Amino acid sequence: QHREVLRADWALDFDMHEGEDGTAPVVAGCKGLHELELRAGDGVDVHSSLVGSVPAPASDLMRAVIALQEEIPAANVTWMIAGTPEDTSRTVVPGMARAGIDLRFDAGGEELLERVRALLPDGVELIVKGVYPAASSPLDAPPVQAMARVMERLGTRPAVAAQAPWWGPYFLYGAPFASGGLGRSAGAHGPDEWCEVDGLRRFMHMAHDTVEELARA
Repeated sequence: QHREVLRADWALDFDMHEGEDGTAPVVAGCKGLHELELRAGDGVDVHSSLVGSVPAPASDLMRAVIALQEEIPAANVTWMIAGTPEDTSRTVVPGMARAGIDLRFDAGGEELLERVRALLPDGVELIVKGVYPAASSPLDAPPVQAMARVMERLGTRPAVAAQAPWWGPYFLYGAPFASGGLGRSAGAHGPDEWCEVDGLRRFMHMAHDTVEELARA
């Protein structure tokens, strides 16, 4: 509903992905993302002496996850919960099991969801928690070419690619965009995420020069 407010001539995303080989990516698109939850069972635990004679939601969920990963390699399990992991002394057949799945896709997100639904066994529910569309720009779009030229002037070989494996909200802008940057970093989303100090300086110069070049075009 805010697409008109967000309308732009171009968009840029800067990050520190320079490689040790002297190259740095410049990407013109990003994959879409489905945020999913699989849920099995009614939530009532029973004594494990009854195993084999009562439903086993954790086993049903495990089979569903294995089926997804065998047929859809992009299926990533982000978390799994069953029983009472805070009290492992309880010998029960868990009454409920849940798993978080993320799926990244180039295009055709709805078709991918239908494939997921067709793979799930009876008793396993699919909950779609979020759908984030893919986005793409032409490789010769002004922001892509401007970022690549600036990298070359600063002594780095740009590695132009059509799509990045991560997601960003670029579909909102309806404008060509590019993502990339100088400097090295690693450990994204982890406790030891880091970046090099000298790389930050080069990163800032590249970001400034890219915006300036586009503004003068």
